[in-house]
Amino acid sequence: MPACPYCGARGHQEVEALGGGRVHALVRVHRALTPAMRGEVPYAVAVVQLDEGARVVARVEEGSAPVHIDDAVRACFVDHEDWTELRFEPESAAGARR
Repeated sequence: MPACPYCGARGHQEVEALGGGRVHALVRVHRALTPAMRGEVPYAVAVVQLDEGARVVARVEEGSAPVHIDDAVRACFVDHEDWTELRFEPESAAGARR
């Protein structure tokens, strides 16, 4: 994009991110956006402050324990039928699978 869709600032800086970060802000969704998402609620959406400095908004895989502000998270990807979604998961869950 030639400019930020929110503030109109021009230019950008590409940052290569390794996928780690911390939850900066968080909201839990308890109402399905569409009938197809009824089985998905509740779920969490977070602003994640990446270790490299950028902030990203994405869903967080909470698993058996809720995620809180300042928890360490790691990027993961969820494949859908025709697209791939960036999500985050608690660092403890990411480390357990390695």
